Amino acid sequence: MRALALAAPPPPLLAKERGGAVNAARADGPCAEGLASVKFSRFLQQDETELLSFCSVMIHCVLRLIMKIEEARERFIPAVEEILDQCRLVDEFVDKEKFRMLIATIWGNAVLEPDRSGITEDDLPVLHDFLNEELDRVVGAQETLMSTFEFLVSKQGADSMSRLQTSQHHREFLFYFARLILQREVEPKA
Repeated sequence: MRALALAAPPPPLLAKERGGAVNAARADGPCAEGLASVKFSRFLQQDETELLSFCSVMIHCVLRLIMKIEEARERFIPAVEEILDQCRLVDEFVDKEKFRMLIATIWGNAVLEPDRSGITEDDLPVLHDFLNEELDRVVGAQETLMSTFEFLVSKQGADSMSRLQTSQHHREFLFYFARLILQREVEPKA
């Protein structure tokens, strides 16, 4: 096994994961909105060429991200559908706990060996966003990889893995990534 380059998952790239760019940019306090508008007005006072150059770069970055997430959807939706079929109980009823565990496993494998997953390390943030979208779509309640790993280390997650007859090796793998992602020590619940 090669050394893991990432100590935690890449930061989410989607605005809904960050709570919105505006909220992230504001400082706390009574004058926070005024401060933000002053900074923005100073930004707009820059030379027209600098503004156009900045906007051009930003548009390129956004389009590249959109194209990458679309490519990820096209590429990985068949795998997610296959996982859903494995998790399907009856017709439209899905074992959401099994789905969470399998998506967490996919993320762990992709981080450990991106090339075996058919991606590069640079693609990990896009895969992270895609998996978050799929977790939210299937499990709901704004489920993310972070909340999935929180679930897996909980008593309910331990009970679920017992019900699913998850091997000890697989549990250790998931707990390894839970420690990295949650950035704290986790103990298996009995």
